[in-house]
Amino acid sequence: MTVVYLHENLPIRTALGELKRRVGILSGFQEFKKTVRTVPVDRAKHWRPELFKFLFAAHLTLPAENNQLFYIEGLPLALAIIPRLRRRAPKAHIHVDVCDSWIELSRISKYKSGFRYECIVGLKRMAASIALKRVSRTADTIGYISDVDYANDSCSIDASACVVIIPNSVEVSLYGPRSVALKEDGPLCVIGDWSYMPNVEMLEETIAWLSQGNVIENVRVRVIGPGLPPSAFRHKGIEYTGWVEDLRSALDGCLAVVSMVRSGAGVKNKIMDPLSIGIPVVTFKQSLNGIPESEGIIIADGMRADEVVQRVRDLLKLGFIPPAFPTWKQCLKPLIDRLA
Repeated sequence: MTVVYLHENLPIRTALGELKRRVGILSGFQEFKKTVRTVPVDRAKHWRPELFKFLFAAHLTLPAENNQLFYIEGLPLALAIIPRLRRRAPKAHIHVDVCDSWIELSRISKYKSGFRYECIVGLKRMAASIALKRVSRTADTIGYISDVDYANDSCSIDASACVVIIPNSVEVSLYGPRSVALKEDGPLCVIGDWSYMPNVEMLEETIAWLSQGNVIENVRVRVIGPGLPPSAFRHKGIEYTGWVEDLRSALDGCLAVVSMVRSGAGVKNKIMDPLSIGIPVVTFKQSLNGIPESEGIIIADGMRADEVVQRVRDLLKLGFIPPAFPTWKQCLKPLIDRLA
């Protein structure tokens, strides 16, 4: 069976989470000895809401063989392209990687409260619900990154839909030796794609939290990731590294990674990747969203920043065993079993 992987055509330095998942899933298919063809798709030329960005997009030349799997990345692309695929290859298997909860994502808005917020979120939630119902009726299988994300969308999924959970694994480049040098006087690192508003909100909350007990004056903070936040969100005394080619090198010599995302959906690579190479992660329980607790995770709920920093330093003295995440081949096995 040939796998035709359809995805949005984006620059490498944007949508970093989607890119990591794509690279991992493609490597998983290759481990199953599947022939994979990737098909990038450009969004429609004129602006439209995120969910409808591929409607009326340019015509695609797609293979018409029935003995193949169409793997569609994301709900917006599936909404636009499934009707074309059904006409061209009616017996092909269509899988949609919905990935994150769209009902949960609909809560994200530049407005935080009030009438405008309620109207915008209500319309986005209604559109997401309709799209999920339509896609779940027409696809053969749909996938989510975690049980938590599926549970948030389950009321909008058709009862007859076949749902498979395809979790994230760690970044492929992090396979191999699983440790870096950690220092008690090293910086606290914050990782994210800073073009994504929930990450910017996380950074603001993290800095406010570190300001408790003057921790931010005594511990260095390093911000890593593309799309550096606008100057209004920057703070003196914080190192802004920006895009890095090698995450392992950027994190070498740090004290811990801080990942305190409260909004958004999906499983956080910014938690899994550091843990996999032996770096402690400070986070909220809400941020785990499907990631099991382990001894390298420090839950900061209800704790002051200085207390957490001391706990991290104590953990470094004792040492901990990095958790073993499933490989991408193991993550894809539920889908492969379904195809069989």
